[in-house]
Amino acid sequence: MKDLKSTPCSLEGISNRNSRVDNGHSLTRMSERGKVLIVEDDDDSRRGLQLALGASGYAVYESHNVGSAIAAIRAHKPDIILLDLGMSDGLHGRRLLTWLGSRQDCSPLPVIVISGASSTHSIDEALAAGARRYFVKPVSLPKLLDAIEQLVPRRGVTPDALDRRRAGELVGR
Repeated sequence: MKDLKSTPCSLEGISNRNSRVDNGHSLTRMSERGKVLIVEDDDDSRRGLQLALGASGYAVYESHNVGSAIAAIRAHKPDIILLDLGMSDGLHGRRLLTWLGSRQDCSPLPVIVISGASSTHSIDEALAAGARRYFVKPVSLPKLLDAIEQLVPRRGVTPDALDRRRAGELVGR
């Protein structure tokens, strides 16, 4: 098994796809919602998430394996990570969760796992390793966006203001 500390961290495979999208948001506007790193080895799944999150106003960075994810975390300092557990490069997503938990500079970084593994054991193991949420593929986009917003409040919005806004939504204001 590879040690993540010795894994080369090249920027190959990472792209910043937060340039203008069909909804016309500028780069500045998009980054107001936060920066999301998608760690997914399936190109179609990664691209679908990128398009949905970009259209929702997030700055999106992509990584196709654990090694490039570490480099992206260091380079872009995302606000949240969406992580697939099964990576084709031989390094499992749980290893990235363990690495994040061992780093004081990364430990508050929320991770949402999006995986095809639906067993209770897989879910419990990911949550015990530090994942904040777990979604089984195919993921419901509205539920995913809600989870991201709960874990990453909009820039410039204090937690108190966010709580007041959510309370207002609950009572129909």
